[in-house]
Amino acid sequence: MRRLILALLLAGAASIAAIPAAAGAQGTDLAVHDIVTSAYPSVTFKVGLPPLLTAGGGEPAFSVKENGRTIVGVSARALTGQATPANVILLIDTSGSMAGKPLEDARAAARAFVGSLGPDARVAVVAFSDTAQVVADFTSSRPALDAAILSLRASGETAVYDGLIRAARMMPGTAAGQRSIVLLSDGGDTVSAGDLETARAAVVDAGVPVYVVALQSKEANPKALQTIADSSGGRLVTAAQSSQLAGLFQSIASEIRNTWIVQYTSDQPHTKDIEIEVSASGSGEVKTALVAYPNPDYATIGARSDVAATAVTIAQDPVRLLTIVGLVFVSVALLVTVVVLLLVRGKANLGQLQYYDQLHADAAVGPETGGAADQVRSRIVEAVGQAAGKRGITALVAHRLELAGLPLRAAEYMTLHIVVVAIAGAVVQVLSGRLLWSLGVVVVMTLAPIVALGMAISSRRKRFEEQLPDIFNMVSGSLRGGWGIQQALALVVQQAGEPAAAEFKRVDAETRLGMPLEQSLQRMADRIESPDFQTAVTAISIQREVGGNLAAVLDIVASTIRERAGLRRHVSSLTAESRLSAYILIALPFLILGALLVLNPTYLLPLLTTSVGLGIATVGGLLLVIGIVWINRVSKVEV
Repeated sequence: MRRLILALLLAGAASIAAIPAAAGAQGTDLAVHDIVTSAYPSVTFKVGLPPLLTAGGGEPAFSVKENGRTIVGVSARALTGQATPANVILLIDTSGSMAGKPLEDARAAARAFVGSLGPDARVAVVAFSDTAQVVADFTSSRPALDAAILSLRASGETAVYDGLIRAARMMPGTAAGQRSIVLLSDGGDTVSAGDLETARAAVVDAGVPVYVVALQSKEANPKALQTIADSSGGRLVTAAQSSQLAGLFQSIASEIRNTWIVQYTSDQPHTKDIEIEVSASGSGEVKTALVAYPNPDYATIGARSDVAATAVTIAQDPVRLLTIVGLVFVSVALLVTVVVLLLVRGKANLGQLQYYDQLHADAAVGPETGGAADQVRSRIVEAVGQAAGKRGITALVAHRLELAGLPLRAAEYMTLHIVVVAIAGAVVQVLSGRLLWSLGVVVVMTLAPIVALGMAISSRRKRFEEQLPDIFNMVSGSLRGGWGIQQALALVVQQAGEPAAAEFKRVDAETRLGMPLEQSLQRMADRIESPDFQTAVTAISIQREVGGNLAAVLDIVASTIRERAGLRRHVSSLTAESRLSAYILIALPFLILGALLVLNPTYLLPLLTTSVGLGIATVGGLLLVIGIVWINRVSKVEV
C-alpha cells in the first residue's frame, strides 16, 4: 500500500514538474505579419521563427501555398543588422492583481528580455492599470529602460484594450526592422474606454504582431487575448506561475531576433481575399502559419462588386479576354441557333398544320423532306423526348404547356430549357470562376421557367373564368332566340376573346367531327382545370340527359359564378393586409441576409465554416420553411 501511495505521489510530482515545460512550449508556430503588396503581384512579409527551427545553426527553408496552390520561387533573407534594428513595445500589466511576486518576476523577465534583444534594438515601455501610460519612449539606452522597468508599481484596475490602442498608435509605421508588441497581463479588461474590436482593429491597422504572455489567474480572459494575437499575426503563450515569465520572454526575444523577410510572386487568384499558408523547416522541425490579406486587384476598385473586380482583372489580360469573348460569342450563337431550330419550322406540308390553334402538329419531318437543320433539331428533340418519356415527364410537361396555351411540344420545350440552363451556367462559371455562383445560376435558370409557366397557367385560367359569365349569358340568349347549342357555341367562337374563343373553337371542331358535346366539353374542362367551368359542364350534361330549360340553367350558373367572384374579391380585400404582412415577413430574412453579404461579407463566415454555425444555419432554414408554410396557411382563405 505504501509503495502504491509513493508511486502516485511521484507521478503527481512529475506531472506538476512538466507543467512549466508545456507552458513554455506553447505557441511555437510561425508569426507572420507586415504583409506588403504595394508591388503586387510581388508579395513580401515578415516571419518570426521559434528558436527550435534554427537550433542547428543552418538556414531554414520556406514554402508558400496561395489558396491551396504551391508557389514556386519563394525567396527569404534574415532581417538583422544595425540598418534594421527591432522596434519593440513592452506592454506590461500593473494592475493591483500583479502586486508582489508577479510584478517582481515580470520586472526581472522584462529586463532580461531587453538585454536579449541586442544593443541596436529600440524598446518602449507602456504600463496599464486604470489607464495606459508611456513609461519610456523608444530608446536603445539600456540604463534608461532598466530604470523605467524598475519604476513599475502595481495598483488599480486593468485597462488592457486601452493599453493596446496606445501601443499600436506609438508604433512607427515606416520602420525597416522587426516591429513587435509584447503584452503581459494576468486578467481580463475591466475599465478600458475602448472595446476588444477597437483594440483588434488598432493593432491590425498598425500591422504589428502582438506576442501575448498570459499569466493565469481567476480574472484572466484568454479568449480575448487569443483574438488579439491571431488577428495581428502574433501568438499567445500562457504561464501558470510568474516564475515561468523569464523563459517565455527569452523565447519571444529569440523569435524577434530571428525574423526573416519572405518574398514570392502571386498567381493573382480571382478571390476577394488571398489565403497563404507559410511553412518553415529546419533542425528537423516544420512549423506553419495560415494568414489572409485583401486581394490588391479588388482593393483598387474600392467599393465595386466582385463581378466588376473580376471584369477589370480580366480586361488586364488580353489572352483571357479574347478567350472569354470567343466563348460568349459561341454560347450566344448556339443559343440563337437552338431557338431558331426549335421554333422556326421548315416548309414541309405536315409542318404547316396546327392542332386546333393550340399545339403544333406532332408530325416528324424525315431526312428526305427536311434539311440538315431539321435533322439536327429532330435528333436532339427526339433524344430529350425519349429520355423524359420513360419517367412520365413528357406527359406532365405537355399537359402544362396545354394549360398555358403555348404552341410547343413537350420535347421542344424541355430541350430549350436544358440548353438555356447549360449555357447560362457555363457563361457564369467562365466569367466569375466561382462554382457556387454557377450552381446558383443553374438553380435559378432551372426554376424560373417552371415558375413562369405556372404563372402563365394561372393568368390564362383567370382570364377564362372572367369570361365565363358573359359567355353563358350569350349562349343562354342564343338558345332563347331559337338557336341550337351547336350554333350558340359557334357564336361564342366568333364573339368571345382569347383564351375562351380558342378553347370553344376546339370544342366546335371536335363536335363537328362526331364527338359528343358532353365529352368535348369535359375534355375542355380537363384542359382548363377551372372549378367554375367544371360546374357548368356538369349542369349541361345533366340537362341533356334528363331534359329541361338549358337557358335557365346557364343563367343560374352565370349568376352563381358572378356572386362567387364577387365574394372572392371581397375576401381578398379583407385579407390584403395579412397577406402583405406575410410577404414582408417571408422576404425579411432574405433581405437581411443580402444586406449583410453586401455590407460585411465576413460576418456570416462562421455560419458556413464552423460546425456550430452549420447547425444553426440548418435549424434556422428548417424553421424558416415551417414558418413560411404556416403563415401561408394562416393568411390564405379558401372561398
